Amino acid sequence: MTGEGTERYEGFMDGKFTVAGKGFLGTLIEYEIPFEIKMWIEKAKDKFKGSYTLTANPIINKPALTKVCQSPGIFGLFPAGRCCFQSDPKEKKVFHWDPKDDSTLIMLDTVISKIDKKGGVLEVTQHGNDWMTVRFVDMPGKFSVFATAIHDLSDDIIGEYRFDFGFFSKDSPKHMDSISLQFSRKILGFQQTFNDQAEMRYPKNGTTTLRGVAIIRKTESFYSVVEAGGTHYVEQVSEVEAARQLFLEHPELLEKIQAAARAEIRRGKAKGEDLVAPHYVAELDKLEQKEGVPTTAGTSHPKVVKPAAGEEKPTAIPTTSRPFEGLVYAIEQLIAQGKDGYNACLLVVGGCWISISFKPKRKQLYIQVAGDKYIPKKSALKPEHVKKLETMRIKREDGSIDIFSIHHDVATIDIPQIVQNVFQIFDEVLRVSKGAVAYLQYDLVPKPTPEYEAVLATLAQFIPDRREKKKFYWRWGTS
Repeated sequence: MTGEGTERYEGFMDGKFTVAGKGFLGTLIEYEIPFEIKMWIEKAKDKFKGSYTLTANPIINKPALTKVCQSPGIFGLFPAGRCCFQSDPKEKKVFHWDPKDDSTLIMLDTVISKIDKKGGVLEVTQHGNDWMTVRFVDMPGKFSVFATAIHDLSDDIIGEYRFDFGFFSKDSPKHMDSISLQFSRKILGFQQTFNDQAEMRYPKNGTTTLRGVAIIRKTESFYSVVEAGGTHYVEQVSEVEAARQLFLEHPELLEKIQAAARAEIRRGKAKGEDLVAPHYVAELDKLEQKEGVPTTAGTSHPKVVKPAAGEEKPTAIPTTSRPFEGLVYAIEQLIAQGKDGYNACLLVVGGCWISISFKPKRKQLYIQVAGDKYIPKKSALKPEHVKKLETMRIKREDGSIDIFSIHHDVATIDIPQIVQNVFQIFDEVLRVSKGAVAYLQYDLVPKPTPEYEAVLATLAQFIPDRREKKKFYWRWGTS
């Protein structure tokens, strides 16, 4: 018999810390730390375990190495008191060296800076359909720099200091021992870009800049078989992953399957035959009662009223939804309350989607329109449709042929016009059908808050037809 399964993820974080400032004698200091973190995660029975490896190579750019130079030379890299003479290593005699002595010549200087490859435990502290937060346990926060040179009096000069490993250092004002990633429909995985800056204690007046990207993707799904008193994971279920990707790329399939399942349950109940398991009928009754829809209880053969000769077929009944006003309100709240890296408003209509998010640090509204790879074939874009997007200043993203995007400065933003453009794109560019299933999925902050719940409650007033947690449904073009 089959039992619990397991899922495996792999990921990486590629980045670079760049540091610029001055030493205690005013020497310019610049160094960079390119790094790569590889991640492996396994989930079984709702519990995660993981590991990571770190590779980093600090590079000192300034002060530069030279064959002969005046004091302090390479030792301008260090704070006061971090350099000394070592006249006789056997006797272990050490004398203080004054780097302010301009008459001192520094010859044949060398410098070594390195972070050894590091392995550690990776913890998943938060996980949901829309985000994942991972924590690096025992991530090194410092790296050592050693410098040596020959003094003009044939004495060795030695310098040493432990510098901050960017934001991974506990001394950094933006200490980072974990990272949070949002789910990306574009890569069918979790993704986050990093572009941040912070001041630091040393070098003086120094700044640390981080630029990088992190990606985590599910790679394998296994099922388990219980036999001979033990549980064995026996094979990869590639079909499960194929189905998962299919539903992510074509969310309208879920709506169609749900609608077909409901119709089948109703038909079985209406015929009075033992065609549907009773618990399915009970579950559907419970769901439709919650939605305020007439249930299957007491269902008889539905009466079909055919239009009389010459009469037109009945059209879709208008709903009380006001999706236009709802989207205007949703965008206003993204700008007012959205947290960087978490907020997102996703509109899906007939399998086509447009994503809207707010970037607080840049004060920009970011809009993405899905292209051919992510939408049904009937909505495939022709040159005239791409041109219409371009007239709205929505262009292909760099490195992508299937995502179109635009950034709006919130200082000059016209939200109703943006919403008008979104609706026009669905109608004229993506050409969705009237009456197609539409929903707005809304994420504002990483964890539920009273303010977030209040926004969702207000959205439910604008789009009251059907709600599933943070999804709000209506029929396109019927309101």
